[in-house]
Formats: sequence, structure tokens, C-alpha cells
Amino acid sequence: MATEELTGYIFPHPKRTEFLVDLDELNRNDLRKLAGVNDFGKLRKWKIFADDLKGNQDPFVWNKNFLNSYCKKPWNRKYWNGIKYIIWVSSTDDGKIYCDLVMLIKEYSAWENFVTPLYDGNLFANRDHYARFEEHTTDNQRNNANNMTRTTLKGDSDKSFQPLDENGELIEISDILRSNNVSIIKAKDKNGKNVQNNIIKLYDSNSKQIYEDIIERSAFKIKGNSLAKIRAFMNDEIDKFINT
Repeated sequence: MATEELTGYIFPHPKRTEFLVDLDELNRNDLRKLAGVNDFGKLRKWKIFADDLKGNQDPFVWNKNFLNSYCKKPWNRKYWNGIKYIIWVSSTDDGKIYCDLVMLIKEYSAWENFVTPLYDGNLFANRDHYARFEEHTTDNQRNNANNMTRTTLKGDSDKSFQPLDENGELIEISDILRSNNVSIIKAKDKNGKNVQNNIIKLYDSNSKQIYEDIIERSAFKIKGNSLAKIRAFMNDEIDKFINT
């Protein structure tokens, strides 16, 4: 029997912060700057789920291509050969599992070394993602930086998205995972609290199907292009447009 190819990962994590975006408030300021922000349908107040708006963020969603350089990633490059799908989820105590980000990987961008970050044209990606490498680097990694390579995974701008239901809430996918033979089992830490599994591997037999099932369940798919435009428009006056 042929060995199945590893083609994806599920990354469990704590629930992300909810940011309530008032699109009408943004539009009143300058609709032209938001041309192309059309993922949100007819609802005018939308929740966006992210690590933050300022400071260390990974994955970084306020970019045309979603970025993942640090969080959850195995450092050994062999674990990324052939990886196409990354699905980020959080779970509740009653067993519900919510998907807050789907990345279809378009590009693997290798850094010059472990501590020489990539940069691109997005000010916020540079400041709040790439430049935060020190917070994700151990002393041993720093001492061996020239012998190690860090890789940034970039999501396809058209096929990566935040999946929301018809009410603008995250979709629940526990049944999708079960039907594709995936179990997320909570463990207990030393204090008896539930903790998430670090990484769940997906293979040929289920990764694409899970991705397609999430697409089918999503009433709205919020993509990086829209989030990047909203973030750039807000600049650092975020309190004017955002409620948490």
C-alpha cells in the first residue's frame, strides 16, 4: 500500500480577538479608498478575527497574502514539502470547533537566514509580523542563525479566507472534521486545564475535502485583499473604526 502524502495541517489555538468593523463609518470617510472591499455582503457591521491590530501577529491576516512565519510551524523544512492547506481552529469546552482562517499555500519564501527577515510593501506586515522575529527566536537559534533558514508561508490571495456564516460568525466544523476522520482531542496541562493539540496532520485522503467542505459551508469568505485595504485605511486611528 502506498504511503499517503502529507499535504496539510490543522493548527489549534486559543480563540482570537473579535474586532467589530463598521463599514459604513469607513465608507463615510472615503469610499474610494475602500474600492474592492466586497467580501462582506450586505451586513454593515462585521467581526474580523485576528491576533491584534498592532504588535506581534502570526498568522498575519491584514495582508493580501496571509502570512505565517512563526506560530505552530515545525522548523525543519522537510515538514513543509508538499504542504498545501493550513486550517486554523479554536474549540470550546462543549466540543464545538470553529475555523477562523484557511490558508491555501501559494509560496514558500525562505529568509536569508534565521534572523534576517523578509520585508514587502505592506507597512503593517513589516512592522507587526516580519520585524517581530526576535520574539520567536531562542538564544540557540540566534547563535546558529547562519546555519538555519526560516520560511514564511504565503496564502493564495484568492483561495485563502476567513470563513463566516450568514450572520457573520465563524463557522463550526466539528462534523466536517469527524466525517474526514480527524479528531481534536484536548489534553490537560499540569494545572488540570484544557489545552489544544499543537499540530494535526492532514493527508491526500482528507485535506482537500476538508478545504472544500469549509468553502461550501461558508456564506462569506473574507480575503486578505479586503483586510489589507481596511487596515491601511484605518492606519493608526483604529479606535475610530473598531470596537473589540
